[in-house]
Amino acid sequence: MRQFFVKHKKRIVVWLALLLLAFPMRVDCGRIGYACATAPDDNGYYYTHFDIQPFAVTLLEAIVQTDLPFRYASIEEAHYIGAP
Repeated sequence: MRQFFVKHKKRIVVWLALLLLAFPMRVDCGRIGYACATAPDDNGYYYTHFDIQPFAVTLLEAIVQTDLPFRYASIEEAHYIGAP
């Protein structure tokens, strides 16, 4: 078993790095560090938006300080705070 890891060490490291870079992350408002929410509606809900995107894209966005249009999903979430 040890021989397998020694023989395929580079291949294993590359696959682990690719998996890490593809790992999904939740990014609120589509950008790191941003906060956004709508005003409460008539039913007592406010809405927030977040993206699910790969770690590599999140890292690249932090470096270049711009929003890149690649994401796994874009989701709007409702939160109930009670009737106004």
